[in-house]
Amino acid sequence: MAGPVRRRWPAALSDAKRSGRPCVYGPQVRVAVVAAATSAPPHPESTWSHRKIAAQVACTVFAAISPSQVGRILADLNLKPRRVRGWLTRRDTPDFWQRAADVCNLYLSTPEGAVVLSVGEKTAIAARSRRHPGQAPRPGRIARQEFEYRRHGTSSLVAALDVRSGQILTETITRMPAGS
Repeated sequence: MAGPVRRRWPAALSDAKRSGRPCVYGPQVRVAVVAAATSAPPHPESTWSHRKIAAQVACTVFAAISPSQVGRILADLNLKPRRVRGWLTRRDTPDFWQRAADVCNLYLSTPEGAVVLSVGEKTAIAARSRRHPGQAPRPGRIARQEFEYRRHGTSSLVAALDVRSGQILTETITRMPAGS
C-alpha cells in the first residue's frame, strides 16, 4: 500500500511577501472570539462585552487579546453580541383554537335577546418610570433602555364593548404600591 500523496504546487501559486504587520492572532483565536460571542455569557451577565470576551479567549486558547482587537474581529464578521432583542413565546394551550372558535361563533350568531359584551383589561398603564435614563442612538448603534424601573402604583383600565350597539363602557381602577 502506498503512503500519502504529496503534491507540490507550482511556484506561481505560493504567496508573495506582503507589506505591513504580520498577523498576530491565528484562526484559533478568531474562532474562540466567535464561539464566546455566540454563546450565553457567564452568570450573572446578560450580554457579552469586548472585555469579557477577551478574558474568555485568554482562558480557553491561552492567547492574550485586547478588547479592541475583539471588537475588530466582531466588526469584520458583523457580530453584535451586545444587541439583544426580546420576544415572548405563547404557551401551547391544547384547546386554544376551539375556545377562540366558540367566542367568534358567539359574536357571529348571538342568541335572541342576549347582550354580548367583549371585556378586556389593560393593567399597569403609566404606573412606572425608568430608574436610569436611556442612551440616545449613535451611528451604528440603536437606542438603549434600562430594564430596571420604579413602580408608582397600578392603574388598570377595564373596558367592555357591547358588540351589537358599539357602546363602550370603561372603568379605571388605581392602586398604590404596598408601603406607600
